Amino acid sequence: MHYHSHRSSGKDSQLQRVFCGSTAVIQVNSSSLLKGPEETELNEEMEAICVDNLTVRRLKVDELMGLTKLFDYRDVDGMFADNTRRMENREIEIFCLFKGERLVGELHAMYVNEDERMAIRGVRAYLFAFRVHEDVQGKGYGKYLLNEVIDLLAEKGYREFTVGVEDDNARAIHIYKTFGFDELVARKQEEYQGYSYEYNLYLKRG
Repeated sequence: MHYHSHRSSGKDSQLQRVFCGSTAVIQVNSSSLLKGPEETELNEEMEAICVDNLTVRRLKVDELMGLTKLFDYRDVDGMFADNTRRMENREIEIFCLFKGERLVGELHAMYVNEDERMAIRGVRAYLFAFRVHEDVQGKGYGKYLLNEVIDLLAEKGYREFTVGVEDDNARAIHIYKTFGFDELVARKQEEYQGYSYEYNLYLKRG
């Protein structure tokens, strides 16, 4: 399942990261930041947005309706039922970015797929439905969300990550290449709620 580039109008400590709270201390895990000269600008940008009080955490089933703020679902009940089933079966997790109490971004992680080029449980995770609300785009929030999700999944043992991106989504292509998704492994086609997608599947080895 793809549908990630449609443009929209303890355990607990590992699954929730709060950045720059009331103490105004930058809580950046330096091990999760990218290395190398071409990533220096990205790392600096990610540190700078800590002042915006961002939280990344896993979404709960009873919060699924909040996703309608980020994507124009044609069948909301179908979205709720499908994601509920897959979350309860531990096939996917949905990580969301909050600015204060407001949901401003999402990124889904799929852990199992019949096409093992996409996902293999415990080894390779497919990242999809990557969205940031249009009124906070251009602030580096999407990069921050992607970095945190990759870091969280790496802590669970995942070392390979795949993404699907359409040819005309220049913003996503740029972000993914910056993060090392540079190995083309497949050309895919699918439909979701009446939307048709044809995209390249890229792999990042960790």
